[in-house]
Amino acid sequence: MLVNEQTRDLHEAVEREAARREYPSTFPPLPEVPGARYFDSSFYELEMEHVWKKTWLNVGHASELPEIGSYFLFERLGLSIIITRDKNDQIKAFHNVCRHRGAPLVLNDTGETKRFTCPYHSWSYNLEGKLVAVPEEFNFACLDRAERGLIPVRCEGWRGFIFINLDNDAGSLLDFLGPVPRETADFPMEKLRVKRTVSVTMQCNWKAMYDNFLESYHVSSLHPTSLHPYLDSTRMLVSLFENGHARLKTKKKIIDRFVHGTDAKGPLIVDEGPFKEFITGQALFPNVQMGIEPTGFPVLMIWPNGPRQAIMDWKLLGWDEDGIEESGYWDKLVSDTMVIIEEDTVLLDKIQQSLEGGFFTGMMLSYTERPIYWYHEEIDRRIGQNNIPPALRVKQVLGDHVEH
Repeated sequence: MLVNEQTRDLHEAVEREAARREYPSTFPPLPEVPGARYFDSSFYELEMEHVWKKTWLNVGHASELPEIGSYFLFERLGLSIIITRDKNDQIKAFHNVCRHRGAPLVLNDTGETKRFTCPYHSWSYNLEGKLVAVPEEFNFACLDRAERGLIPVRCEGWRGFIFINLDNDAGSLLDFLGPVPRETADFPMEKLRVKRTVSVTMQCNWKAMYDNFLESYHVSSLHPTSLHPYLDSTRMLVSLFENGHARLKTKKKIIDRFVHGTDAKGPLIVDEGPFKEFITGQALFPNVQMGIEPTGFPVLMIWPNGPRQAIMDWKLLGWDEDGIEESGYWDKLVSDTMVIIEEDTVLLDKIQQSLEGGFFTGMMLSYTERPIYWYHEEIDRRIGQNNIPPALRVKQVLGDHVEH
């Protein structure tokens, strides 16, 4: 479909949505989501076992590994994993564990090296994870270097984004992503670079934080001066995709004029089509949300840190353009984004208290909030309904409303 046809169809669809005054007759009512899913420790353990340890997880971006030997640590979910670029220019992942006595090989968050050497006894491994040096090797009667390399972690990439999966039997990353690559095919994702990284810790369940970024129902209330003048939340189209993913395409009230190159505002890349007039909020199960914008945008990754604490890492993605770093453009974009995030998260610790107070029965979601219900369904599919106590299950009602 041509770009102008796509844009025309989007305009027609959002106008129909804005004019709607009744619940869609062909769409099922959304049952309550049990509130205890947001604090029950046994349910949290089920999530850890069946979701976080068996799902493709976005852990970074290829631009964070600019040279052979570059590395960074992924330290979430109680894990420590080395992400590195090997001598063949391939991105690999290994558990940050020496095969001698279990000491961490890497202590710094980022760096560059020719080999990974354990700080405890100096066992050394090359960038491909092979054990290449052992001091006093003659004292190890049973040592076979070929069997004592670093423990690998499945690692695959998609247009610059790095994903890992702790489950060696899981399907491929592209199978997991389903139609998502098609949805972003017209955007030059592979040209993006990480410009800034920020982490925010909140005293709430990870789902309470993630929910906030899967709907725009709250925009006029929480963001009256930051987002509301810019986004028309009544003109939003929601698509549910297989494997728990979703897309939220929201019309802008203010449309910048984009040209290739730079101007006083910064790098301007995409000059036509849906990405100019609509923010495309792409949600990747279980924890990623990115609001794709031509001028650069943050990618949010929300991680559980126990049943009642969440960490949000967000990476600001932008373009390599001369003069932009010196202009302060990216620092200003970080500042503007933090204002929005602080508005979003101001209630979350109080929400967590309310959820656990004993009087909240469950979440009643609207039609526009259906991405929240959809990823809850996916959680239960991955855990297995029979493994979940009946009081904590969600009903499977949205399977017939998935776009392929």
